[in-house]
Amino acid sequence: MAIFYRGEKNPTDAIVEADVFQIVRMGGTAPEIIQSIKDHFKGNATEAQIQKAFKNLMEK
Repeated sequence: MAIFYRGEKNPTDAIVEADVFQIVRMGGTAPEIIQSIKDHFKGNATEAQIQKAFKNLMEK
């Protein structure tokens, strides 16, 4: 799954949340979505930022 990558070295929480939301909207199985998120951020976003984005998304 190809995903546009912005390349920020330290993306803000808002960017992480927006990107996670877009990836989840594209669909797929949970493992595919998780792998897409890891590929997308390439270690630039912290695990805490990604988990916070998921938590916020699930609350919506």
